[in-house]
Amino acid sequence: MKNTLFIGKKIIGLNSVDSTSNYLSNLLKTTNVMDGTIVWTQKQIKGKGQRGNNWISEDFKNLTLSLFLKLNFISVDTVFLISILVSNSLHKLVSIYCENTKIKWPNDIYVSNQKIGGILIENSIHKSSLKNTIIGIGFNVNQINFPSELQATSLKTETNKKFDIDLIANELFSLLEKNYFLLKNGEINQLKKYYFDNLLGFQEEREFIIVSENKKITGVITDVKDNGFLEVLSQNKKLLFEIKEIAFVF
Repeated sequence: MKNTLFIGKKIIGLNSVDSTSNYLSNLLKTTNVMDGTIVWTQKQIKGKGQRGNNWISEDFKNLTLSLFLKLNFISVDTVFLISILVSNSLHKLVSIYCENTKIKWPNDIYVSNQKIGGILIENSIHKSSLKNTIIGIGFNVNQINFPSELQATSLKTETNKKFDIDLIANELFSLLEKNYFLLKNGEINQLKKYYFDNLLGFQEEREFIIVSENKKITGVITDVKDNGFLEVLSQNKKLLFEIKEIAFVF
């Protein structure tokens, strides 16, 4: 791919696959995969989302890929920085074309309260050190019909324009690499500032549901910890939540 040093220089294109992340994970077991390798398909049968959810994507209309990165310069207790890196990149890309674009914790991208992109990060840890990272990205580009329960949107829906998926991918790879080098060079504050500046609900009072209790609360997002925990201030108490423990109310 153009305009990058290593991300996307090696692309494995597949006509069809159950999951690009599964394919890449299996490849790592048998092959010395080059850093920055992309596995890309136009037809993903069982795309993976957070915590076992499926990523539903219409064939040949969206961006569905997985990226392999060697991020062993990151400590295990700060792995959420990877999520920030990828979220910032996808958010920046979407915001070029769409207004009211937000990052929804931990790493979904929303436009006007509708999901346009999702990220799944799988880290391999060896002896308390980060070894390999697989970053799965699903990004709605030209799809316009979605099941109503998904509350989803796409670039085409938002702009009434059809996009060249290859060009969109090139833009994304460039942004990912830019933020990768910010992370590698220790520009953590710059990455965090962008993330919090664009985080849905940050320093704003809004309603949430505590999933295990099916209980609605009002609170303010005050922080996201380096391990990914969400901090919400509610009734003068700081509460910490993992993924799937709390849901946004739209």
